[in-house]
Amino acid sequence: MSADPAEQREIESPSPLDTFRSAVAELTVFCSTHRKPVIDSSALFYPPIGLALGGVSLAIDQLGRPLGQVGASTAVVLVATAITGGRPVFGLARSLVAVWTARADRALDRLSAAPTMAVWVVAALVLGAEITCLSELVSWRPVGLLFAPLLGRWSMVVLAVGARAARADGRRVKFAPGVTFREFGWASTVTFAIVFGVAEFVGVLLGAAAAALSVGTRVALHRWLDGVTEAMLDALCALVELGTIVLLVVMR
Repeated sequence: MSADPAEQREIESPSPLDTFRSAVAELTVFCSTHRKPVIDSSALFYPPIGLALGGVSLAIDQLGRPLGQVGASTAVVLVATAITGGRPVFGLARSLVAVWTARADRALDRLSAAPTMAVWVVAALVLGAEITCLSELVSWRPVGLLFAPLLGRWSMVVLAVGARAARADGRRVKFAPGVTFREFGWASTVTFAIVFGVAEFVGVLLGAAAAALSVGTRVALHRWLDGVTEAMLDALCALVELGTIVLLVVMR
């Protein structure tokens, strides 16, 4: 006699530890054997991992103080890029090149193809922009280092929940069926409890800016490509991180 479908789903559902490992694999170079092709229920762990990445950046910044502001900023950006495998940087570079050089009907090919020379050049420019902006951040530096990665990973959940997958064949299917309101709710609660609780009014401004950028990007992508891609998730993460730093620089 076959097992009850509900029981079968319970048996097949991953443990919290496996789900956490999947999130780590999706956001960093670690636990690569657990990496999933598309964001799933592991999204609820994205903000805590983003906060951990922020903690690493804060520690690297402290260790790099003898190198000066520019040296410490360079170390922070390079270590963060190494830990994440460069996915946010290259996601943003791919997206910028696709937007600049390709029509909507060819953009999907550009986003999934191997990096071209143009993508490498733009990726270098993105890294340069991150180092430059972080070097200008003084007054709110700890806040920026800690919260930019957190808000960047939360933005990925915002973009993924309920979104359509951008497909060349025009079929309308969900991009990430595993990301439901449960994952979005938990991710948002954790993110804003930390940001608002620690940074207070500044945290409210950072959260509002990240939300506006995330929702705006989501709307734009659905109009342009009729959906989102994995590269666009990484691109939004990098964009929100950079935007958070820029906003704090302007507020000094």
